[in-house]
Amino acid sequence: MISLSPTLLQAATAWGGRPVARATLEDRRLRWSPLHTWPADDASPTTMYHNGSYLLRARSDGGGQVWVARVSDPAGQAGWEQWLPAASGARPHSDVALTWRMPATWLMLYEGAGGTALWRTSSDHGTSWSAPAALHTGSAPLWLALWGSWALVLEEGLLHGYRWTGSSWSGPYSRATAAGAAGVAVWYDEGARRLHAWYAAGGQLWQTTANGSLPTPLWSTPRVLAPGGDQPPSEEARTRLPALAWVPALGLVASCLTGTAPEGGAAPLRPMTALAPNPYCNHPGQWVPLAPPTSSAQRWALAWDPLTQTLYCGNRSAMFSAPVPDAAVRSWMRLGPLDALGWRWRLDAEGPGHLSLTLLDREGALMPAGVPGQPAAAARPLASLRLQRGYVTPAGEETVDTADWTVLSARYSIGREGGRLTMEGTDALGLLALWRPSESLVWQERTVHWLLDEVCARVGLAVLRVGAPGLDVTLPAFSLHPHQTALTAVQGLLRLGCAVARPAGAALQVLALPGSAGTLPALGARGEIREGQLGPGLPGATLVRVSSATWGLWADAEASAEEQAAGLRLMRTLEDNRVHTAALAKEVAGHALALARLSTRADSVTVPLRPDLELWDAVRLVAGAVAGPRTVVALEELAQPALNRFETRLGLGAL
Repeated sequence: MISLSPTLLQAATAWGGRPVARATLEDRRLRWSPLHTWPADDASPTTMYHNGSYLLRARSDGGGQVWVARVSDPAGQAGWEQWLPAASGARPHSDVALTWRMPATWLMLYEGAGGTALWRTSSDHGTSWSAPAALHTGSAPLWLALWGSWALVLEEGLLHGYRWTGSSWSGPYSRATAAGAAGVAVWYDEGARRLHAWYAAGGQLWQTTANGSLPTPLWSTPRVLAPGGDQPPSEEARTRLPALAWVPALGLVASCLTGTAPEGGAAPLRPMTALAPNPYCNHPGQWVPLAPPTSSAQRWALAWDPLTQTLYCGNRSAMFSAPVPDAAVRSWMRLGPLDALGWRWRLDAEGPGHLSLTLLDREGALMPAGVPGQPAAAARPLASLRLQRGYVTPAGEETVDTADWTVLSARYSIGREGGRLTMEGTDALGLLALWRPSESLVWQERTVHWLLDEVCARVGLAVLRVGAPGLDVTLPAFSLHPHQTALTAVQGLLRLGCAVARPAGAALQVLALPGSAGTLPALGARGEIREGQLGPGLPGATLVRVSSATWGLWADAEASAEEQAAGLRLMRTLEDNRVHTAALAKEVAGHALALARLSTRADSVTVPLRPDLELWDAVRLVAGAVAGPRTVVALEELAQPALNRFETRLGLGAL
């Protein structure tokens, strides 16, 4: 339940208040669009970095020459390909890396002859470069990455890290990797002082981290990021050439090439981007393909321009750009707050919620909807929408935001019903229902909480945990298959973690079922129930049996008193081979029985708009002889300002 001020709570528990109803849309999705294309080239490896003033590109060619290009106007196509010589004597088509090291130094890393990684610096934005110096000697080919004061070198079977101390390089800090090295990228989190390495090996994309505050950083155990899961990689799988960029508004942005070879054929590689926004950046999601599959294995380098809030991703064949969601820089990425003509939304404990919202537009300012750069550009599928609702009180306008809704459609009415923009949307659970994996994913020895983070990140949802100790249970294995949605996986994890979930802000909040302890907020104490239907209902089950054939165990949870009152045993059997201990089977059965017991009350009431109530809240129903504690299992909100109709309809289960 959301806390309200005393004045807002008083207004929300009495009819006749002065409601406030507004809506705000924000397009927070990273949406790529083509910027430039070039004719076929020599497939030379490229990299790029933006230091806040200049975007610098670097490449090596087949003759052992290293080139740089300083891009002052990204909108102009020619500037991207105006190359100046920076070094010679490189291994033909060697990997190359660039970074900016404060206060005023560009750093370049490339592979010279004999498998030696060489570094140079520039203090004039790439016009001239220092003499080369050796960083690392290994087995060619070397894969290279730079970020600030950190350098990474990946060779076959080994990852090496180096740190610039101000006068020299310390290191290497090394660890073993899988065979089949095919690229490395790096990011250093200054706040957490943690080094993040993403590297391709064995056809997969891996992540390992190290504590940068230690004199001798130690790498963590690597985990697979792509294709995801802990299952053995396909012999035909190929993931190569990762790149990273840090964008404060988004988190860690990554690109890589990925593909799977058909039987007897070559693997076409498709450039993909992903976001890893959580604090540890170890749950990448929102994967988006940038171009059709190709046989050309070129890194799709990333660079972020903080001045224009623009991301660039590309190579010598094509360059894409994406506006970073920032309404201060691009006002068209936000629409509102606007007065709403009306809305109706519903949240249900059983599945996805639904929203229908209408905005009145007499002047036609919101036409067309969903076109970048136009006033209503944010009204497009997968944009985020929040409703601000509340009342005018003695303290002024007091409102509470709903959790984010995801826009599914935005339709502008013309003709007799013209001047209206109607949007349909879904909640966090509905967003999860939109996503399916492209291949089977299997995770091993992961906690329920970790798995929820992993699955929800696929669609860009964070997970907010409130209690729910069952989320700490470690499962031997958990799988998600292409015929299943992310929602299916989350519902299974909630059952195994003995928890429930509801939308909260831009996240999914996971919590335990509410209890009746303490003082519960009242419904009806001020006579505000306009209408209601009150009465008992049949329990969903009186006996729940959880069985696991794989582990040869089962457990029951039974409500004998309810069976006696009903005059019938109602049995439900849950077969789940992910349940691996008798204790877990007992917990899962008890949780399922508690959920089934909710329907022993089939109450519903209509009250003034209550912006504080959420799914799974515990409340006290004040309604004569049937008063008592209840659980909010359904919420429907109706707002029609023109009719002065603002109400909340609640479905109430037992508590």
